[in-house]
Amino acid sequence: MGDRYNGRAEDMQSIEDPPKGVMKSLTEPIRRSVLRYLNAAETTTVDRLALIATGLSTHGEGQLATAADYRRTRIELHHVHLPQLEQAGLIEYDAKSREVAIDTFPEGLFALVDDADASEDRPGSPGRPSLPDRSSRPIQ
Repeated sequence: MGDRYNGRAEDMQSIEDPPKGVMKSLTEPIRRSVLRYLNAAETTTVDRLALIATGLSTHGEGQLATAADYRRTRIELHHVHLPQLEQAGLIEYDAKSREVAIDTFPEGLFALVDDADASEDRPGSPGRPSLPDRSSRPIQ
C-alpha cells in the first residue's frame, strides 16, 4: 500500500492555509476519529475502524451500539469516509483488501483536528445543542 500514497496533505504550506480537501475531510467527527486511531496504529482494517467508530458514536449517550449501527458505520466508512480521506491524501485505502494505512502526517495537522473537535464541543455549534438559559430559573 505504501506505493499508493500521493502526499497531497504533505503539500500543506502551513496550518493557516491547508488545501480545501484536507479541511473538508476534517468536517466529519468519524473522519477525525479515523485519523487519530491511524496515527497511533498506522494500519488497520475497515472492520476494526467500524467497531471503534460505532463505539465512539454512542459514547456518553447511555446507550449500546447495535449490530445494525456497526453495519451502517462499516458501509459509510467503505463508501464515503475512507475514500474522502484518501482523496485528500491523508490515508491509504485499499478497498479490495479493506486495509487502511497512514504514512506520515504533516506537522500541525492534529492542531486542525483538535480545533475541529473543540468547535463541535462548544454549546450552540452545529451538532451541539445550546446550553439552556438558566438565568430565568429559580435556584433550587
